Amino acid sequence: MKTAHLILVLIASFMMLGSCETGNSSGTETSSNNSNNGTGNSGSLAQFIISDHYLYTVDKTTLRLFDLSSGGAKFLSEIPVGFSIETIFARDNTLFLGASDGVHIYDITTRESPQFLSTYQHIVSCDPVVADEHFAYCTLSTGRARCSRGINSLDIIDINDLHSPFQVKSIQLSNPQGLGLIG
Repeated sequence: MKTAHLILVLIASFMMLGSCETGNSSGTETSSNNSNNGTGNSGSLAQFIISDHYLYTVDKTTLRLFDLSSGGAKFLSEIPVGFSIETIFARDNTLFLGASDGVHIYDITTRESPQFLSTYQHIVSCDPVVADEHFAYCTLSTGRARCSRGINSLDIIDINDLHSPFQVKSIQLSNPQGLGLIG
């Protein structure tokens, strides 16, 4: 039991350290009280999320799933999800993976078996993402060298049909860094 708890703490610590970046932080990152059955919150720069009794983690190419129901972190599966995955956000039965090329959407109605639904594609850029029941919001930024494509914006994406997301508006901003939802 103590070993499993230690492994979970090490995974969480590693993920948090791996998400740290150098440079000026604008302080715009906040937590979101999203609908994931009250077992975890996330901000737009998160690399792990808890939904019900499952821990989902992402790295650049992989979504990993752990079962937390028995007090430990039992590894369940590893799913290749593309490249340059940066962030994860959960809303109800849906995972949103922010990547340098877009937002990948997965159904987690069956928590232990995420199913790919669709991808909203955009110019290659850094891409944190959050969502409510009708829209996903992603910021594109030139704030880091690897993301510098000349675009600084907030994209608002209609997700009423999770199989066919589309942009409804793009708002030009000055070097946006993360987002959060309230309510």
